[in-house]
Amino acid sequence: MRKQGDKKAIKNIVQRNLRSEKRRNIMLVISIALASFLICFSGLIATSLLEVQKKQIQDTYEAVYMNVSEEKLLKLREETGFERVGQYYIVGDIPSDKTYTAAFFYMDQPMLYMMRNQMSLFSGELPEEEAQIVVCKKWLDKYDKDKKVGDKITLNTEQLSGKYTISGILDMATSGETFPFLISWEKLKNYEDYNEDSSMVYVHVKEKNAEEIKKYCSEIGEINNLPVAFNNRYFRYVNQMISADQLGILGILIGLVLIGSYTVIKSIFQISIINKIQNYGQLRTIGMTQKQIKKIVKKEGRYLGVRGILIGITLAVLCSAIILAKGINIRNYIVCAMITAAICSIIVSISINKPVKIAMKASPMESVRMTAISNIKISAQEKNRKLTPISLGIMNFKREPKKVWSIVISLSLGGIILLTVSSALLLQSPVKMTQHYFGDADYKIYIKSDKEPTELLYSGNPLNDNLKEEIGSIPGINEMQTLRKSATFTFEYKGYGGRGMCDMITTQNKKEIEDSLVAGRMPENSHEILVKTGYEDFGEEVKVGMQFEISFGKEKIPVTVSGIFQSTKFASALGSGRGGFNAAMMCMTEDAFKELLPGIKNFDFTWGINIDPKEQSSVDENLRNTISKNEDIAIESFSERVKGYEKDNTIYFVLQVISILIFLFGVINLINTTLSNQLFRRREYSVLRSIGLTEKQLYKVIIGEGMCYSILSICMTLLIGTPIAMLICRQMSISCYGKVVEYSFPFFYMGIYVLVLLLIQVILSIYQIREQKKKSIIDQLRME
Repeated sequence: MRKQGDKKAIKNIVQRNLRSEKRRNIMLVISIALASFLICFSGLIATSLLEVQKKQIQDTYEAVYMNVSEEKLLKLREETGFERVGQYYIVGDIPSDKTYTAAFFYMDQPMLYMMRNQMSLFSGELPEEEAQIVVCKKWLDKYDKDKKVGDKITLNTEQLSGKYTISGILDMATSGETFPFLISWEKLKNYEDYNEDSSMVYVHVKEKNAEEIKKYCSEIGEINNLPVAFNNRYFRYVNQMISADQLGILGILIGLVLIGSYTVIKSIFQISIINKIQNYGQLRTIGMTQKQIKKIVKKEGRYLGVRGILIGITLAVLCSAIILAKGINIRNYIVCAMITAAICSIIVSISINKPVKIAMKASPMESVRMTAISNIKISAQEKNRKLTPISLGIMNFKREPKKVWSIVISLSLGGIILLTVSSALLLQSPVKMTQHYFGDADYKIYIKSDKEPTELLYSGNPLNDNLKEEIGSIPGINEMQTLRKSATFTFEYKGYGGRGMCDMITTQNKKEIEDSLVAGRMPENSHEILVKTGYEDFGEEVKVGMQFEISFGKEKIPVTVSGIFQSTKFASALGSGRGGFNAAMMCMTEDAFKELLPGIKNFDFTWGINIDPKEQSSVDENLRNTISKNEDIAIESFSERVKGYEKDNTIYFVLQVISILIFLFGVINLINTTLSNQLFRRREYSVLRSIGLTEKQLYKVIIGEGMCYSILSICMTLLIGTPIAMLICRQMSISCYGKVVEYSFPFFYMGIYVLVLLLIQVILSIYQIREQKKKSIIDQLRME
C-alpha cells in the first residue's frame, strides 16, 4: 500500500511540475522534436533517394539493341530469356509554322511501360490508327488548351503534317519549345523516310544477376549481329557502394546533431532544476528520498521525451513524403522511425543524468537559502575595480565557468551545424554546379540530330564557317570558341559492345584531360585511347592495357587503353542539354579521328559563346532565330542550366530545409537558455535594484551578460565550425566535381544567424526587465 501511495505522490508531483513549467516543457519538447526530426529526416532522405533510384531501374530495361530491323525484332521477341521487349523509333525533330518544334517518335505498349518514369499517359491510350496521335500536355496547354482526348487537331509541320485525332495525352518533361508527339505504327510504316532497320529495342531480362544479364544480352546481340548498349544507371545501382568519405561526412553531421541535442536537453533540464533546487530541498524536509527525487526528474524527462520524439518523427515522415513522394517505402520509414526513437531515447536518458544527480543532492538546507548571490567570488583585482553595469554583467558571466561553457557549447553547436550545412548548400547550389559543368560560356551550340552521326559529318557538319560567320555578325557577341570536337563510336570487346561519344584531344583540352587522369597516361599514337572511369559496356571493370576494336562508322581499328579519366574533372566533355546524354565516354588523338573518318576535316561538336550582358535579350532572340533554321543543332544557355538544376537538384532543396530547421533549432535554444539564465538571476537582479541600481543600469547588466554569451558562442562557432565545414566541403567537392572546389563561406546564412542571435538577446533582456517591473522588489525577494 505504501509503495502505491509513493507512486501516486510521485505522479502528482510530476504532474504539478509539468503544469507549473509550461515554458520549459515547450522548449524541451521542441528541442527533442528538432533533434529527432533531423536524425529521422536524414535517414529518410537517404533511403528515399535510394528508393527513387531503385524505382527508376526496377522492372524497366537492362539493355538496348540498336539498328534493329523488323525481322530481327521478331526474333528478339521470341527470346525466352526476355521478360519484356519494347520497340522505340525516333522519327526526328520537325519544325512547325509556329514557334515550336515537334519531336515525332513511335513506341509500343511494353516500351511505354519501361519508360514510365520518364513519360506516361496522362489520359487516353496509344494510337492505333494512322490518323491518331498522342500529344504532350504542355503543348495542349499552350497551343490548343480546350482540346481533349477524341478531339481533332491540325499540325502544320514540314513533314507528318495534317489532321489528327487525339488518342492520348502524354505527361513528360519538355525542353524549351520542343514538344513530343507519339504516332501510330500505321503512320510510321507509311512515312516516306521510315527506315525499317533503324528501330531501337529495349529489353527487360528475366531474373538474373548483373554479370549474367550482360553476358546473356551480349550473346543475343552477337547471334543477331546487333550492337548492344547497357543501362548504366541500372548497373551503377546494383553495384553501388558507400565510400569511406561519404560515411565520414555523414558521421560528422550526425555526431554534431547528437552532441547538440545532448547539450541542449541537458542544459534546459539543468537550469530548470537549479531554479527549483529549493523545491527539491523542501521535498527532502518532508521525508522524500534521493531515489524518489530521481524518479520524479526521470519521469518528467521520459514524459517530455516521448512527446518530442513522436512530434519530430511525424514531421520528418511528412516532410520526406512531400519532398520525395516517389521514394516512399513503408518498411524504410518504419526502420528509420524505430532507430530514431531508440537513439533519441538514449540521448534524453543520458542528457538528464547530470540534472538528476543535482536534484538528488539537494539537501533540506536548500529550502531556507535566501538567494543565489552568495557564491559570487571576487578576485583582489576585481575588488579594487570601479563597478559599472557593464562590468557587473561581465562578472556575472565569468563567475560560473561550468555553467558558462555549458550554455556556450549549447549555443555554438547549433551555429556549427548551420555553418557546415549552409557551406554544403552553397557547394550544391545551382549556380555553382552550372559554373562547373557548363563552364564560362553564356551559351552553348551543339549538334543534336536524329541523322546517323557519320553521315551527318560527311554530308556537311552544321557547325561550319558559314554559321560561325552568321552568329559572329550578331551585335553583342563577344567571343566564340570550339569547346568539343567529337564523333560517335561503336566498339566490340569479348562479345560485348557499346556506343557513345568520343572526344578529340586538342591543344585546348589536353591539359584538362591530363589532369583528369586517374590511371595510366595520355595516348601517344592513334591506336591508344582514354576511357571514362566506371564505363560499364565492357562487361568488366575498365583497366589500362585492355584492347578492343573501335569504329566511328567507317573504318575499324584496334586500340589499347592507355589511361582512364574521371569525367567530373573533364567538365567540357560532360555533355550538353538537360540530360547530358552526349557526354564523352572516350578520348582519342586527332590522328585517330582522321584515320577513322578519312576525308573529314571539321569535327566540331560544341561551340561556346560569350556575350555582352547589356545586350542579353536581343542576343538571345537573334541566336535562337539563327539556330532554329537548322534542325541538326541545338542551343543551351547558362541560365537554362541553372533553372534545370534548381528544378532537379533534390539535395539542394533538402539542404535548404535542413538549414532552416537548424536555424530554428539554434534560435529556440538561444531563447530557452537566455530566459532560463535570466530567471536564474532574477533574485540577484532584485537585490541589485534594492540597493539602488536604476532600470537603465539593469538593462546594461542583463544585456552585458547576454552579449558575452552570444559573442563567445559566435567566436566558438567560427573557430570550430569553419575548419569542419571546409573539411566536409572538400570531401563533398571531390565526390561531386572530381576535384577540390574553392571553399565559399556562407556569409548570408551566418550573417542572418549572428544578427538574429544578437537581436534576440536584446529583445529577451527587455522582456525580462518588463517582467521584473510587474512585481515589487519586496515580492521578488520573498521565498517561493
